[in-house]
Amino acid sequence: MNNKITIAIVILVSAAIFWWLVDYGWRHRYGPTETYELTTPESVSVAYKAQDLTLDNADVFAGIWQDIPGVRLALMHQITEKPWPKGLTEAVTVQAFHNDKDIFFKMTWTDDQADSTLSVDKFVDGCAMAIPLDANAPLRSIMMGFSSPVNIWHWQADKDAKFWKGEDGIPDVAVDFTYPFEGEELLSVSKPEVKSAVTDLVAQRAGSLTRKETQIVQGRGVWEGGTWSVIFKRSMTTGDLELDSQFSSANRPVSFAVWDGDESQRGSRKSVSEWVNLQIEGQPAGTQASGGNSSNDRRANKVSWLDKLGSFSLLSTAQAAASKDAAEQTDEEPRVI
Repeated sequence: MNNKITIAIVILVSAAIFWWLVDYGWRHRYGPTETYELTTPESVSVAYKAQDLTLDNADVFAGIWQDIPGVRLALMHQITEKPWPKGLTEAVTVQAFHNDKDIFFKMTWTDDQADSTLSVDKFVDGCAMAIPLDANAPLRSIMMGFSSPVNIWHWQADKDAKFWKGEDGIPDVAVDFTYPFEGEELLSVSKPEVKSAVTDLVAQRAGSLTRKETQIVQGRGVWEGGTWSVIFKRSMTTGDLELDSQFSSANRPVSFAVWDGDESQRGSRKSVSEWVNLQIEGQPAGTQASGGNSSNDRRANKVSWLDKLGSFSLLSTAQAAASKDAAEQTDEEPRVI
């Protein structure tokens, strides 16, 4: 009897251990359990300022940026790209404002050296903004949208040097094509025309990044004292709703990225932020847009002219009626002089 009880206990214990192993293996079939902390997205306020920037060198450090609070955004590796980068830009500070016509962004981050020359084994510094074309699209990933196409503004240090300073960092190549006894001949190389330091792109998924035909985003970057400062400028709204991000709504998401050239970062190898909420403030009441009267003034002016036109019409009608009465009285009772 004791042997039967012992055997039964061993069987039950073995079955329990076997069931626990099966359950543990099933629950951890994709690897160890990871914990995630849900955080509230950061917000960047886009205040109204009645000022315009022409993107010259002084505008990068203009006094208006001293009045706009900056938001420090933590950055992380683009973990889907291998090999993962050796270095990481820890954070970027973002500032923004608009003048009811154009919108301006400023990105600031630390970098021990400025990399503005692109060659076989050298890469350039850069930064970018990603704005979903649909402000209400669900943000399931920071990789090129997926749920909605994204408009990407990509600034690069080499294009900045080419556009603003005329420096391309490419040495002239001395060759000897046709005349072997000629001293030196310069090879004419076709180089693409750089119309901006920022490349205006659109993408919907990984591998679909496409340069837009119309480039309407401008930018300027300055490296000083171990810090990059880059500003973006574009009109708040455009006529192309399919390819251009619009800033007509009060709130919309945006993400930021930074490339460190001396850490061999390029393409998808970069440091990126989570999605951030832009809170675009409207123009304060009582202010007028530059270059003309406000809509209320124009409406009042229009009403005033309508009133004058109506008064003129009534006066003309009254004069016509008076003239008609005078004519009738003249026919009935002719005056003798």
